[in-house]
Amino acid sequence: MPIPLTYDDIERLFSELKIATFDAALPEGRIRWLDGGGRVVAAAECQAILSWSGKNSSLMWAEAIPSFQEAGVPCLPAADEDTPYQEGVEVVEAEALARQAAQLTGAQFLYPAKTGPDSTLFLAIRGFQPA
Repeated sequence: MPIPLTYDDIERLFSELKIATFDAALPEGRIRWLDGGGRVVAAAECQAILSWSGKNSSLMWAEAIPSFQEAGVPCLPAADEDTPYQEGVEVVEAEALARQAAQLTGAQFLYPAKTGPDSTLFLAIRGFQPA
C-alpha cells in the first residue's frame, strides 16, 4: 500500500516542481501536472471522488454524475449510495469526505482539481511520478 503524502509534502513537492496547472484525461484515469511553460512535470493515475460547487454549496459523488457514467470515468464509490447529491455542504466538509474516501482506498493523496472559480473535482491520486 502506498504511503499517503501529507498536505505539506504535496505542497512542498508541487512548489519544487513549479506546478502551475493540470491536464486530466478522466475517462483514461490519468492526470498530468504542468509548469508555467506548459511542460509536463509530473503524472499519475486518478479516480474521481466527488464534485463540489460553491454556487449552491453542493456536492455530488462522481459515480452519480451522468456524463462521467457515459464516459466511463473511473470513480470511487459513494460513501452513501442513497444520497449521491447534497446541498448545504461547505468545501471543507466536501474535502473531508473526499479525503476519507481516498484514504480508505489507499490513494497516495487527494488532489483538489479546480474546475471553475467556485467548483472543485476531488481526485484520488495513485502512482505519482515526477517527470
